[in-house]
Amino acid sequence: LDEAMFQLGSEDINLGGVINVQIMNTRPIYIVRQFKGEGSEIFYSYDPKGQTKSDGSSAEDTLAEWRDDGYGEGEGNKPLEIKKYIEAMAMLVDRDDEHEGLIVSLSIPPTSTDRLAGAFAVGRQLFQAGPSNLIVQCKVGNKVAAKGGDFRPWIFKALRKAS
Repeated sequence: LDEAMFQLGSEDINLGGVINVQIMNTRPIYIVRQFKGEGSEIFYSYDPKGQTKSDGSSAEDTLAEWRDDGYGEGEGNKPLEIKKYIEAMAMLVDRDDEHEGLIVSLSIPPTSTDRLAGAFAVGRQLFQAGPSNLIVQCKVGNKVAAKGGDFRPWIFKALRKAS
């Protein structure tokens, strides 16, 4: 999600402000930031403490550099910022272009994870469909003003049982 549009990877292909997906699976992923705010170095990790990078390699060299710069563990150092996101592997559906059926990775921020859980609960109730058997609409929400900067939440809606 970039500004008010969903973007496809590093190619900057604009998918629009609404996409429909079938979510295959989800798992927590953590963004480990050197410090809170703009200009911070980051890496992704599946470890809640950020000891490994998302590719499985050790993060120790990066963390040691950050400690030397005054961030992370150590006396007098400023704490790292570690935020839990949800990584969802999903298939794009209901499209009339070459992206129909494409498998994508969605990085759902902490401010929107409860909304996804709500769509899953509605899907179970209305369509008797578990999360991986549900078609979900993902929509860009209205801009929200926050202390750490404005953001646009993800809005999720359970549409129907997958066929």
